[in-house]
Amino acid sequence: NGGAIYCGNYSKVKIDNTEISENKADSTMQNLGYGGGIYTTSYSVLEIINQSKIMNNTSKSYGGGIYDYGNSEIKIQSATISENIADNKSGGGIYVNRYSLLEILDENTEIKNNIAGTTGGGITTSGIVVLHGGKINSNTAGTYGGGVRITDTGKFIMLGGEIKENTGSATVGGISISGKFIIDKEYSEFVKDRKSDV
Repeated sequence: NGGAIYCGNYSKVKIDNTEISENKADSTMQNLGYGGGIYTTSYSVLEIINQSKIMNNTSKSYGGGIYDYGNSEIKIQSATISENIADNKSGGGIYVNRYSLLEILDENTEIKNNIAGTTGGGITTSGIVVLHGGKINSNTAGTYGGGVRITDTGKFIMLGGEIKENTGSATVGGISISGKFIIDKEYSEFVKDRKSDV
């Protein structure tokens, strides 16, 4: 797990003006092959800032770019998560597990051109995601939730930013919701994507 970086329990990791690319988590063994670029474990804090790029990473299972195990905190600001692949599973760009928080803090962050074999081309969340700004665009899922997949325990709070031009090959292109989706329409832009949206 964690093709480039494995964040152990209680760790604090800051990725600052750094590119993490061309890594693989490709084991076919049970509970392995998660997090093509980065894997975070319990009670860890991960910051990705200042023009950093997580790109062209591949996982055999969940989280092509980043996989979060749970009970963790991830903050992204002025960074790009792109061209990552979750080959057989969910969360092409990022997979957020239960009891974790992902915050996208600014309008200069992009989650784009990621691919998931099943759901959540850009992001899959079973935890909490807060989108303050930024773009979740042009991601693809093999089934539904091309942009975002919110599972039954997940919550997605959209206070700003945009979700556009995502593709769900089977049904939902933009956001697939089983949990909770909260949007501030005044500061957010949600555009119809390929197939249906919500």
